Amino acid sequence: MPHTSVTSSSAVSFLLRPQAIAWFRLVSFIFLAALACTALAAPSRSPRFEQLGEQRSGDRYIASMIQDRQGFIWIGTEIGLFRHDGYRSISFTNDLRNPYSLPGDFV
Repeated sequence: MPHTSVTSSSAVSFLLRPQAIAWFRLVSFIFLAALACTALAAPSRSPRFEQLGEQRSGDRYIASMIQDRQGFIWIGTEIGLFRHDGYRSISFTNDLRNPYSLPGDFV
């Protein structure tokens, strides 16, 4: 099989053909469009806060706060224990009629 080499002048003449220029423009457009879509879809770096409404969670004093393995935030206050799931809080307080409730409200 004879070996053919492409000279630099034939490569330049290929790049100057209208088909090659059209392909270059198409590939460039697709690349730039994909780059723009990626930039628009990238998550925002700054945190976003939403007001969830009025939540009673110990307005004056938070004694402790921890996140468990399931992702719940537990907040110990002077008026009880609160479990927050990211959307709403559930309060746990002392109930004298329930032997399984908290022994006191200050957590």
